[in-house]
Amino acid sequence: SWVKKYVGIPFAYKGRTPAGADCYGLICLAYRNEYHIVLPDYLYDDNPNRNDIARLFYDGKSSPVWRMVVFHQPGDIVLFHTQGVPFHCGLIIDDQYMLHTSEKIESCIERFTRPEWRNRVLAFYRHKEMS
Repeated sequence: SWVKKYVGIPFAYKGRTPAGADCYGLICLAYRNEYHIVLPDYLYDDNPNRNDIARLFYDGKSSPVWRMVVFHQPGDIVLFHTQGVPFHCGLIIDDQYMLHTSEKIESCIERFTRPEWRNRVLAFYRHKEMS
């Protein structure tokens, strides 16, 4: 499966390459290489008050290329929250699994249906070119 080549990428804040990526950077990398879609590269610098890329999906103002969907499919983005605040995103690869990375782990495939993730799902988003 194509997704295996993205497993084991080290976490790197603002990273957008196979040498290191954050959660959104990993999605950018996979979208560019697998779907031939170049995502907007939000690097936080445009708005110093933003410290979390996940908010770009959630508020919808900064990223008009995403639309919220009820039923997810491979290639969609899952957005997670902590106490209602968006904080993390992953790439849906099938009906139960996502590709993601965080500060504490290298990129990996993990079930987003596990209780610790399922209970934090805020929304699913689909890129306008994936419809």
